[in-house]
Amino acid sequence: MDLVGRTEELFQKRQLAARDLLAPEEHLFFKEADASFMSDEESDEEDKLKINVLPPRWRCARLSRLTLRGQQALESNGRRDVKPGAYCIFWNMNASGPVTFFIIEGLQANKMLMFGVFFTIYIVVLCGNSMIIYLVRTDPKLKTPMYFFLHNLSFSDMVYATVIIPNLLSGLLKEEHTISKTGCMLQMYFFLSSASNGCSILTTMAFDRYVAICHPLRYTTIMTKRLCILLMAAAWGFGYTIVLPALSLAVQLNFCGPNRVKHVLCDHSSVVRLACNSTIVNNIVSLFMAMVVLLGTFSLILASYIEIGKAVYRMGRAERLKAFTTCASHLIVVCISYVSATCVYVSYRVATFSPDARMIVAVVYAILTPALNPIIYSLRNKELKEALKRALSKCVSIPSAHRKTIPSLS
Repeated sequence: MDLVGRTEELFQKRQLAARDLLAPEEHLFFKEADASFMSDEESDEEDKLKINVLPPRWRCARLSRLTLRGQQALESNGRRDVKPGAYCIFWNMNASGPVTFFIIEGLQANKMLMFGVFFTIYIVVLCGNSMIIYLVRTDPKLKTPMYFFLHNLSFSDMVYATVIIPNLLSGLLKEEHTISKTGCMLQMYFFLSSASNGCSILTTMAFDRYVAICHPLRYTTIMTKRLCILLMAAAWGFGYTIVLPALSLAVQLNFCGPNRVKHVLCDHSSVVRLACNSTIVNNIVSLFMAMVVLLGTFSLILASYIEIGKAVYRMGRAERLKAFTTCASHLIVVCISYVSATCVYVSYRVATFSPDARMIVAVVYAILTPALNPIIYSLRNKELKEALKRALSKCVSIPSAHRKTIPSLS
């Protein structure tokens, strides 16, 4: 008997041995994924033999690492004596076929409460950022580079929140939240690009603060309208192109099951780990992208504030207070954004983090910054407060003026 024939016979024997250990209810749990379970009482050399002989068709992975639902099925039937690591799963790629959709597991507890909380936060995000965009576009006193950049940041935050929250809300209203493979990749792209774009806009705002404080007399000649537009074009271009290599590699992956994403959205790391083929290149490229986006932009922001600190140190007390007021809002937003992003990144790299903890950290990062940005800039910025008062006074004065022009009917 040839090598392939011997491994096929071994496969059949070990599959029957595994079925003797599993209850009928447990088989139903794995049948949908078309997974064949084998007892792993024999040596690992036979597993390696199987993988090496049939690499195009079969993929082997430990139950404890790949299918948490399988482990829960074993425990729910009182089979605590059977350890999850005692099985080797062979996914039949030809039998199961390519995955055409993904199931977003999301947050399962208190769905209606979560729906109310996230819906309220989404309304706050839309209203707060729309208010800033409206004020900057309509108030002549806000036609400065700083508010031009803030206008773009508010729009970017609205896009970022819209990519995540509406889809999350629809999933909370369903028993099972599904998304097509194409839709999943699109959501992944806009999620990553919007996050990268936010970091690049914060970098341009730091450069604007550097010029305003370190070169106040040359500010208007340096920060011209043309330069502001070029900086914003570069920021948006950077955000929406830096993620393309990681996305193109993710699109080329083969997904043959399982198709359950342990996240509230199609996050890159959560989706890539479901692929049937090797993801080493994907992990390297995504790590490089994260380093460029997080460390690259943060280094530029830090360099700007080091120069600002040197300039402030040479100022008087009144000038220091004014400089601090100018930079305070931006500093708070930068701290919140980068600390949250670092927590999300660390949660994926530390094995002790549970999937639920990763989801909660990612959701907080996704909704916290867009919701807090308009609040921080509105509370800390006197010019925005005055612009808001002027806008509200116009809204109040228009109806009263209209009433005065209505002729009396008596």
